[in-house]
Amino acid sequence: MIIKDRQYEECPTCHRTRLVRDEVYGCDNCGKEIDLMETDDYLRATNFHRDGEHDELTFCSWSCFFTMLPKIVIDHFLNIPYLNAENMGEGLTIRNFWQAVKSCQMP
Repeated sequence: MIIKDRQYEECPTCHRTRLVRDEVYGCDNCGKEIDLMETDDYLRATNFHRDGEHDELTFCSWSCFFTMLPKIVIDHFLNIPYLNAENMGEGLTIRNFWQAVKSCQMP
């Protein structure tokens, strides 16, 4: 999810625009900033729709993924984040996955 849009500045003399700040991305559940270029410490899911479109979803933790899961409208299929034994980021371990599953209250 984009939490801050790109920001441009126009030169008053030559009227050219330049990029001042790139987009800032964050968790689709809690909005916590995630630097997609600098880190692999996030989870990615893809929601594929029947019309051929898809939504890319990013999460900062397994807890945020399972909190958001019942709210995602799935009309075709959802490619969920994979378990990665090497991913040791906060909230992203396999142990965090099982904790989130146990605490999940699905409808």
